[in-house]
Amino acid sequence: MGEEIKQWELLGKSNTFSFYYDKGGMTMTLEGIVTVWIRMVPQTVDAREKYLDDRKEAGLTLDGYQTYAFNQKLIKLNCSDSTFRIAQRVDFGEKGKVLGFHNISTEWRPIPPRSAAESLGDLFCP
Repeated sequence: MGEEIKQWELLGKSNTFSFYYDKGGMTMTLEGIVTVWIRMVPQTVDAREKYLDDRKEAGLTLDGYQTYAFNQKLIKLNCSDSTFRIAQRVDFGEKGKVLGFHNISTEWRPIPPRSAAESLGDLFCP
């Protein structure tokens, strides 16, 4: 994933996470599909624990997740109809160690208001 070439820029913050995007890694197709990595860093211990609880409830392993520090998601935005989907998620531990990699390919869905996806659309969609 070439961490050395990523240029992380703060996208915004919520009560639970700080959101960054890879400023230098955004691509756009002729059809208006934007692809960009975002990084989600828990702001609090409670936010970190909730993320781990959500993994457990989803039936995903917590093996090795004692050092969980942040995750990155590959987001695709469809600028023509204001929808988005998550294509991949990578979970990282301390010192950038990869804990898990998931090809997700969620369905296209409307971009929620006041979300990281909406902020990305504001930046990249004409």
